Amino acid sequence: MAACDGSRPAHPTSAEDIQESTGGVVSTRSTGRGTRPGHGGYDAFMSYSHAADASLAPGLQKGLQLFAKPWYARRGLRVFRDEASLSADPDLWRSVERGLQASAWFICLASPDSAASAWVAREISWWLDNRGPDTILLVVTGGRLPWEPVVPVADVTDESATEPPSALPPALQAAVEGEPRWVDLRWARAATDTSLRHPRFRECVADIAAPLRGVPKDDLIGEEVRQHRRALRLARAAVVSLCTLLVAAVVAAAVAVEQRGQARAEARVASARALAASSGNELPRHADLGQLLAVEAYRLHPDTMTRGALLRSVFTSPQLAWTVQHPEEVAKVAASGDGAMIAVGGAAGSLRVLSADGSTLWDPPPLPARTWSLAVDATGEVVAAADTDGHVQVAHRNGALRSHPAGPGRPGSAAIVALAADASVLFIADGAGPRLVKEPLSSSQVIPLDLGDLTPGVARFTADASALTVTAFDGSQRTIALPSQRTISEVSQRLNPAGFYIPAASANLEHYGLAKDGFVVVRSQTTEDEPVFPAAPLAERAFAVADGGRRVAVGTSEAVSVLDADDSPGLLELPLPLAGAAPVDGLLFPGAGEELISWSGSRVTWWDLAGAARSADVIDYLPDHSGPDIPVRHALSRDGRFLAWAADELVLFDLLEWREVARSALPGGEGAGLRFSDEGSRLVLTPEGGAAEGLSQRLVATRRARVFDTVDLTEVGDLVLPGAPTQIWPARGTDVVVTAPEGLIGRWDTVTGVLVETLVEAPDGVELRDVYTSEVQDGTRGQLARASDDRVEVVNLGDGRTRTFPLRQRRVEAWDEADRLWTATRDGLLEALDPRSGRVVVRLDPRASYASVRTGDEGRLLVGVMPSGRIDVWDVSSTQLLLSFTVPLLRDEEGAEPGVQTEVSVVPGRQALVSSTAGGVLAWWDLEPAALIARACASVGWDLSGRDWRRYAPVEPPSHLQCDRR
Repeated sequence: MAACDGSRPAHPTSAEDIQESTGGVVSTRSTGRGTRPGHGGYDAFMSYSHAADASLAPGLQKGLQLFAKPWYARRGLRVFRDEASLSADPDLWRSVERGLQASAWFICLASPDSAASAWVAREISWWLDNRGPDTILLVVTGGRLPWEPVVPVADVTDESATEPPSALPPALQAAVEGEPRWVDLRWARAATDTSLRHPRFRECVADIAAPLRGVPKDDLIGEEVRQHRRALRLARAAVVSLCTLLVAAVVAAAVAVEQRGQARAEARVASARALAASSGNELPRHADLGQLLAVEAYRLHPDTMTRGALLRSVFTSPQLAWTVQHPEEVAKVAASGDGAMIAVGGAAGSLRVLSADGSTLWDPPPLPARTWSLAVDATGEVVAAADTDGHVQVAHRNGALRSHPAGPGRPGSAAIVALAADASVLFIADGAGPRLVKEPLSSSQVIPLDLGDLTPGVARFTADASALTVTAFDGSQRTIALPSQRTISEVSQRLNPAGFYIPAASANLEHYGLAKDGFVVVRSQTTEDEPVFPAAPLAERAFAVADGGRRVAVGTSEAVSVLDADDSPGLLELPLPLAGAAPVDGLLFPGAGEELISWSGSRVTWWDLAGAARSADVIDYLPDHSGPDIPVRHALSRDGRFLAWAADELVLFDLLEWREVARSALPGGEGAGLRFSDEGSRLVLTPEGGAAEGLSQRLVATRRARVFDTVDLTEVGDLVLPGAPTQIWPARGTDVVVTAPEGLIGRWDTVTGVLVETLVEAPDGVELRDVYTSEVQDGTRGQLARASDDRVEVVNLGDGRTRTFPLRQRRVEAWDEADRLWTATRDGLLEALDPRSGRVVVRLDPRASYASVRTGDEGRLLVGVMPSGRIDVWDVSSTQLLLSFTVPLLRDEEGAEPGVQTEVSVVPGRQALVSSTAGGVLAWWDLEPAALIARACASVGWDLSGRDWRRYAPVEPPSHLQCDRR
């Protein structure tokens, strides 16, 4: 009996023992017929009863196949089992017989059911007849063997007790001469685990596998252990390899994802910069397209370059209020008498009515041919239009439409039309002659007009339609009363030079002029006035005259130039030229010259000439200062909410609510310096002759500073200051710190007006040129910078320690919020110094000398102001010039151009500037990207398409290219 039972004889442990006890049922010798099968054979044939061992047989087969299996082999032994090895066959026994013939050993799963099975008996008979009993392995799964002792019965008086049935098939029992070796698996029927993981089952499998392989059981178990360990090593190695490969794959995937992200990011950067560069190229001629490209560039990748492009797109043409696209090329534009309504006619006859803000009101029915003449009533509800073929129509927004055919004469020639403000009368001039049509939408009452030899070029009704003025292309004009047709006035002067020229009349027809070869001539139709204009650009393409005759516009293939007469007081000076809408096909002043309409191709552009419409919000218009070297002073509260300025009056303005808070007369003139106290309840004003923060030149002594309450701007006291110029800085509460150019620093109480303490004494024997103080906190923290010819000194206000740096010919400009000291060299460079080491940490090359320098946005922005009024905005981190623009300036009453004196402040906590200019404006310049995008989108009445995007960027466009114009 095999040792897997635990009470059986020991299993043979050597090759000799295997030969003496092969596991056969009877023999103690080997016949040689139990050798391992060749290719296609089986190591053993398993015979069993399906009724008794259908669940045990598959587990035993699997255990034998896997026990001590080399890692590279599919199985260690090949065992034939009918359900696993047979395929469908009409002759089942022949299939079983082929399995018996191919097998080297016969494993009999002995049990009472197998002993009674005809199939098992037939298989055993075949094996005994063809192979003999020497290669039969007996595995008992139930019943008892004849050699086993009878188990005593507990109740011997029970006559019904019977002996357990025999497990040995009769055919095999007849062949057995003595007790053979056998393996007991009767316990396995009730076991739930019949795998090699079960120690007892594995031991039994080893008992069976040892003779099948011809290897001692100990060696086989050792081989199983070795194979198991090798398999574990291989598994671990495989796991390690897989983990390594997994880690490598994850790393490679991460690198690939990172590289893909980097590639996409680089593509975005490249596309954004391509869009930004294209924006700069388009701005001079197509500002609307340039703005949209800049907006998309910043949205795609916000950085210094795209931010600069966005800034420039808005500031390049600050007077450009809006641009819209007509469905086709624009042929004619007309405005209502008050300029509130605009009619646009296309080259193929399309019509559209716009409001003064660029929004589309409605589209009248189109003309059959190219638009030649247009007129619109005051409400924008009625449009009269004529085309080049002589077709005239009047359309109402409610759908009413009436055509007015030409009368006898020369039908088909182009017509001139004019419409009364209330649309009650229509003027038509064509080949059939001039005439009036009363109630042109509902009747055909035609009244012929006698204009003599005057050939109408343009006509206009008075506001009440009581008179009609008609002007010819040569400037001759006639005004007649209606309905009497009495001549009120007549002008026979003619402007008809030889060669090509462009004529134009003002909207009210009171002035007429022409442009030719760079010369502009404008004459009044009612007076002898003939204003003189500066030279205009050559190669003019369009010309317009504003009401009043003091302003004209000349359009070329490159830009629009607005020219003011030499003696025009009160007009805002404009940059020359106005870029962004070229080539110019037509111009129209709808009024006195504060607005201008131009058209180019399919684009219609509205220019606001009264201010910097897109780039700035004008807070106030400032008078020319009496002192030409001193700008109008302004100050911002520490939180950036309130703005105060001192000109003829002292004014307090709420920037958050955008309203004036208080205004007070300022006896004694404007101030030279203006500061809020730290908590904002006091304003301190140093009078003219004193110094103010930001001035670098030495000024005369200041003796007193005036103090105002910010509630109602009443004067509540003054400060007795040293006899020297001062800078004023807010300290704690209502106190202020005053810095004298000699270096004396003291803290003053604005309530009592007295010196509270001296923070730094003036040095002896040093002539100081510039003194600048960093922002003072609580009157004790802060730093003072002062310069002489051969050095710069930095004084710590907290402990009074002084650092001296041997920097020659430096001008101290400003401190920034990053605690850097900005200085200007004699070569014009701006250099930021580390106040602890004196080392230059940032260098800018403005290629110009600034009158003053300001910093803000936590040291990221630097603003330089030129004496001419030009303002430069720098990005400090990248040392790039983001923007240059010029502040608006008003002409004085004598027509001379005063020197521009401008002061600029960076609004605390905001990316915004406030500028005040003597003889100009007080303006808010918002540099926030969101505000710039909103301004750019608001001024463009169309959106980029995917096709537009692909012309400029190498990546696919985003799904959303629309501007938010809410």
